[in-house]
Amino acid sequence: MDPDGQYQLIRELLELEFGPLYVTPPDIDQSVKQLSFTISEGIHQAVFP
Repeated sequence: MDPDGQYQLIRELLELEFGPLYVTPPDIDQSVKQLSFTISEGIHQAVFP
């Protein structure tokens, strides 16, 4: 089986079990934490000047 055929087979088998999969950067948790903090501080400063 050629590489494209292998990819399609694996994709079809995994999608039934796991749904669509996404690859994220290794530091996604830290990025989300920093972004949520920045947003919360902006809201806080807008509400309590």
